[in-house]
Amino acid sequence: MAVVGISFANADDVPKIEDFSTPEEFKLSDGCQQNQLMYNYCASEAKRFYVLKLESIYKKLEQNEELEDSKSSWRDFVEKECKRFAKPFEMGSIYPLKIDACRQSLTKQRIKTLTSELNCDKDGGCSYPD
Repeated sequence: MAVVGISFANADDVPKIEDFSTPEEFKLSDGCQQNQLMYNYCASEAKRFYVLKLESIYKKLEQNEELEDSKSSWRDFVEKECKRFAKPFEMGSIYPLKIDACRQSLTKQRIKTLTSELNCDKDGGCSYPD
């Protein structure tokens, strides 16, 4: 099996995010701490976890044109903001990690915002989270 240019004797050597309580615990595991390439892989998997969680929340929200515009603008913002944030590292091996860490952080914030919306009263008793 190959992951991010690393070959493994068997699939058991590759850490799996579902084997951990949180994505943060996964990233701190021994398997993810082996070297920069594995750390990049694990950061990418953690980011993917949050993207899937965000997508599941989007599906629970009222589907309308404003939500679609918001989703599109959000994706554009995240990509541009994370490229800006990681620019000083773009020639280094840590660049993918910086991009994924940024994406993960912004996605976690978005999840918090949308979860708050899902949990608010539809009669106007909702406020934007801090």
